[in-house]
Amino acid sequence: MRFRRVAGAFLVILLVIAAATGYWIYRQGNAFFSDPALARTNSAYEQAFASPVKQPAIATNSIAFGEMIIETNGTQIVIRMAESAVKKAELPFTVHRTTGTSALAIGDGTIRLAYLLSGWAAPLTNFDYGVRIPGKIYTADLRPMNSNEITLNEWERALEPRGDFPAAKLFFQIRNIPEYNLVRFQVFDERTKRSLNSGTSSSRSTDSYWVESDIRLWHQTPIEVVSTVAIGPTEVFECKPEPGSELRFPGGALKLIYIVPQRINGWGSSSDGKTNTATLYLNRGEVVGHTNESSFVFSVWPGMTEMPIQLELLDESGKKLDDSGGGSSDQILISSVFEKVDHVKTIRLKYYPHLYRLVWTIPELPGLPEENRNLKNLFDVRVPYMRFRSEWDYQENLKQLVAMDMDPLAITYPNGYFPLTRTNFTPRELLVDMESKLGKPLQLSVNSEKNKIEIRRPPWEILLEKIKKMFKK
Repeated sequence: MRFRRVAGAFLVILLVIAAATGYWIYRQGNAFFSDPALARTNSAYEQAFASPVKQPAIATNSIAFGEMIIETNGTQIVIRMAESAVKKAELPFTVHRTTGTSALAIGDGTIRLAYLLSGWAAPLTNFDYGVRIPGKIYTADLRPMNSNEITLNEWERALEPRGDFPAAKLFFQIRNIPEYNLVRFQVFDERTKRSLNSGTSSSRSTDSYWVESDIRLWHQTPIEVVSTVAIGPTEVFECKPEPGSELRFPGGALKLIYIVPQRINGWGSSSDGKTNTATLYLNRGEVVGHTNESSFVFSVWPGMTEMPIQLELLDESGKKLDDSGGGSSDQILISSVFEKVDHVKTIRLKYYPHLYRLVWTIPELPGLPEENRNLKNLFDVRVPYMRFRSEWDYQENLKQLVAMDMDPLAITYPNGYFPLTRTNFTPRELLVDMESKLGKPLQLSVNSEKNKIEIRRPPWEILLEKIKKMFKK
């Protein structure tokens, strides 16, 4: 009997030692690692260079916008509409690639990436959305430039980083292309193929355009800058600026659904798979009191993605009015001008039928911390600062930093945890912080095969449960 007790106790000790050893091996084998040179699967990258999928031609007389619900409370406009089940017929496009400052030939003209601005700034205690900073100027092959080498106004020389990643403004020069339109702008990590930008702002003239965007990384890596440009000769369509007016063009249509006697300075959209909801914000910051501006809101059928169109608002003499902003989100298009509503007499739509995908590869985004050069593991990238406005920011920015996927984590953060600013940290530290808030015995692990951060129970916890059940028997 005594021998059996001693043997049983010895067995328990061995199992505990085995569990501890197994846990140590588990943690060592599950070291947080993400290869900065490994290509990932990214549908946005694949779609950017895949041949267009041919869809049946859309008969414009069959277009139906469906029922819409529009509500406003004086501070915002909420538009709810059924999600379009029709897939837009994709225009054929050709891909043109180059590096540095070399020009790309399209049609009878050329477009080249002439120079770029880059920069970042640590957020202040009263940091809200963005802060304007002067950008450092470089050629596309990263040669530093003096400010007197180019002519830029004060606005063009500045950047507006959000407080989480660096910002860049890229300037493109146009030669001998009388009619063009920037349809889409994307930035990718040339090695991982991950998307590096989200929202953009842009401006254009007859011989140039620039695009400003966040560049969502903190380490040196080759970058692919992708401009999708449509050129003419254009087809022109016009209508009166009256709610309910429609503009129908090859492959789609617009319907004017709302007019606002001010500039809309912010918007967002969401979808539950059946209904698209767009929220337009009024009376925000600099737009208050600007009664000489107006905004026109359109429903887009079937959707705005890579729609090669341009809107112009004209006065009674047919002159194009100066834009004061605008934007789009799938089924909504907004156009604003520096004029009162009654000064707008005609809405003109230009349709550009020829599409080009232009790709410039640059060695890196200049100005990033030198300690991140030749990085071997993305979990070790040193981030000088980052502001997290919400739990969503916390998890999304971690995924972006390490180029991995992760399902939303059910974490309970202390009251007042966000907004949060962290300085001089690594993604590894973020992951450890998240793991500490999961609640035992859950842990975060890196699944290299799936390129994904996952939650799972550690093997030692499962083994101890089995030991307990064994002795209960």
